[in-house]
Amino acid sequence: MLRPRTVLLATTVISALSLNPALAETKKPALPNKAPAKASASKPVSNSAAKTSAVKTEAAESAPAATAPKTAEPVTAEPVTAEPVAAEPAAAPETKPLPVVDTKVSSREPEERYVGYGKTHGILGDFPIGPTVQILQVPHPLQVGIEGKYLDIAGFSGMYGMVPKFTVNGVGIKLDAWDVRARWFPFRGAFFLGAAYGQQKLTGTKAQAVSYSAAGQTESVNLEATDEIKTTYISPHLGWRWVTNVGFFYGMEFGWQFAMSSTATVTTNQDSLFEDLVRPNDASAYETYRNLKADIEDKSNKIGKIGLPHVSLIQIGWYF
Repeated sequence: MLRPRTVLLATTVISALSLNPALAETKKPALPNKAPAKASASKPVSNSAAKTSAVKTEAAESAPAATAPKTAEPVTAEPVTAEPVAAEPAAAPETKPLPVVDTKVSSREPEERYVGYGKTHGILGDFPIGPTVQILQVPHPLQVGIEGKYLDIAGFSGMYGMVPKFTVNGVGIKLDAWDVRARWFPFRGAFFLGAAYGQQKLTGTKAQAVSYSAAGQTESVNLEATDEIKTTYISPHLGWRWVTNVGFFYGMEFGWQFAMSSTATVTTNQDSLFEDLVRPNDASAYETYRNLKADIEDKSNKIGKIGLPHVSLIQIGWYF
């Protein structure tokens, strides 16, 4: 009669081999040699024992075959082939649109500008200004003043001139004058059209001995007469004003001086004498004196109203 433990072991092995054939090929347990002999010689198993064995056999078949260790199969690493990565195409350089060129020909021609008329800006912005001297002129030989201009469009100046007293045939002559001037540069170059408004004063002085009678006696006095002629004038003219880039300028102008008005005044150092003493005592002497004064004043007025050339040959200065 077989032992229950032996029957259970055999049943477990058979079940494991049926579930895992690989394990059956690699490792087969050896059964005891005496088991068949005993089985053949043993008595028939009772019903209760057979039932118990069947129950155990079913339990063994349902249990997982975990008693036999599994042999780990070697894992062969498959070579990894790197797929070529396609290079991205380089970005095209950004192209900027070209500026639109106006191909239309302007109907306005560029303004021609005299190269010497350079300085157009100064300490007062668009109004460069500076001193000026003008010599070799008629009727005012020497003048000094301030001159300025606006860009290369217009100009202005204020001038004062004088001639120190000099003597001609015993007559002392002195001249002084002032004027203001405006200029317009029609071509925005050196050439300009201008006008001056001013006043000049011509003074003549002469000393002479004069005799008169008073109270039956003849007296002689030293009479000094002064004739002053004031003339208000206007002088249209044209000329050229060349200006460098640094501010130095030079020029000339030509025109005519027209007298607008003229007044002449004659005074003497003996007016009170002739009025108070000569007049009541020597009428003829007083009449001669009075007529002389009137004649001088009349001739002086005529002189003051004569038109004169306006000529300036050398004009220099500096714009700041």
